[in-house]
Amino acid sequence: MGKRRNRAAAGRPGQGSSQAEGLKDSFLELLGDGLFDSVSDGNMVVDEGCSKNAVASGPQELIKGLPDDLVRQWILPRANPASYAQMKKVSRGWRSLIEEGELFRLRKEQGLTTEMLCVTHEGQGWELFNPKEGNWSYMEWEAEALKKTVRHRCVGVGSKLYFLGGQLAGSVRRDVYVYDLERGKWSRANNMSIPRADFACCTDGARIWVAGGSMSYYSRDGEVYHPEDDTWVPLPSLVDRHFGTMGNRHLQGLWIRDRFLVEPGHAIFDPEASTWTFLANADAESESPYMVANVGGELYGARHAPGDDGRHARIDWIDLDTAMPAGSVNKDFIRKRKASAPPTQNCSRYKFGMAGLNGRLYVFGGKVKAGLPGKRRRRKDVGSVEVYNPMPTKDEPEWKAVKTMGRTKGEIRTWTTVVA
Repeated sequence: MGKRRNRAAAGRPGQGSSQAEGLKDSFLELLGDGLFDSVSDGNMVVDEGCSKNAVASGPQELIKGLPDDLVRQWILPRANPASYAQMKKVSRGWRSLIEEGELFRLRKEQGLTTEMLCVTHEGQGWELFNPKEGNWSYMEWEAEALKKTVRHRCVGVGSKLYFLGGQLAGSVRRDVYVYDLERGKWSRANNMSIPRADFACCTDGARIWVAGGSMSYYSRDGEVYHPEDDTWVPLPSLVDRHFGTMGNRHLQGLWIRDRFLVEPGHAIFDPEASTWTFLANADAESESPYMVANVGGELYGARHAPGDDGRHARIDWIDLDTAMPAGSVNKDFIRKRKASAPPTQNCSRYKFGMAGLNGRLYVFGGKVKAGLPGKRRRRKDVGSVEVYNPMPTKDEPEWKAVKTMGRTKGEIRTWTTVVA
């Protein structure tokens, strides 16, 4: 790959800026070695109208040396949509294909789109995991306000990522920003009715549901967003049961079996009846998980579990009819119990993220405490990812590790899934 980039640079007419060269090289690598074997002596055009410091060279072809139809149909659609914002700086042709939605349309037609896991790298951007390819890609936020916002929520609806609420410079916000992966651009949506931070948030695939959250006081209000007409509709207030101290916790929302579940607290909203109720046997607040995930319509919850450091988690499958744990899925996840492993590899993970994707449970990031039992253990931020398969096979074990996140480590505050 390095030799191919050097040959391409040597055959490049004129003098381009370092920014232009970096963009060209990064996309050669992004799209794959084999796709560019025939253009090792070619030149990717960077349009000065798209990048402030870029210098255009050569004719306005999508990729110099290749027919535009070939590039449009079979090469550019393979680029990860997380890179669209940067790709628009390469040339006017690339920018036009992306902003008109043509590139993403071709990507869908060729079966290249998939549901991806999206994890917020707070203060920086998003990391997207493609389960088909088994790799992570990074997407930086361009707006400084987003980089400085904390305690927000993120949710994906189709191929759009919604960035909601949070706290900026001590002030709780009600703003809603939208990133369109199809066209690689940001826009604003109608604000929530009240400011929210650390609130419950989820999507049913078409609408966005939010409830609770902290501001100058701890709210029990909920509302639902309708993207088609950019409106928020209020929900009945959460009943005062487990939520008297809700402001002391990070709430999580989950859409499961056509209902809106809010944890901790086991509160569940039925849109058909327009009422809040509680899952059965949910009287004891200690039974309530602090994190939940929907895996193929089944509910999985993480609770604090007793241990020698008191900081590791226990993950259970929860029977929705009884709201009680029906079986643990911990296995080798909580502790690395390999017979050949030294005691120093025993560790606990906490403050991680947990999401359902393609019928699997993904557990990612967080903190660990590693060291010998009885000794002082050091805390360490991790970006490792474990995947649980509820129906293991000979080829796919119950638990397996996948590629570690590239930049995001430590406490995970918000995540979602999105089609890209």
